[in-house]
Amino acid sequence: MFRKDDTQLAALVKQAFHDLAEDGEVERQYKRWFLRRLPSGESVDLPMSPQLETLIRAMAAKPE
Repeated sequence: MFRKDDTQLAALVKQAFHDLAEDGEVERQYKRWFLRRLPSGESVDLPMSPQLETLIRAMAAKPE
């Protein structure tokens, strides 16, 4: 969360999410926390929705 008028921080956050999506880190972390067993031994077992997959692909796309 940050102020709407903080354009520098907005650009930094957008770039960070782009980089994480582009190299697959977002998907790796999703699998780690939502598909595999947690450190407690439990599993959330929540597959990624098609909508989230679409958002991640959009984040990974080259900025215009």
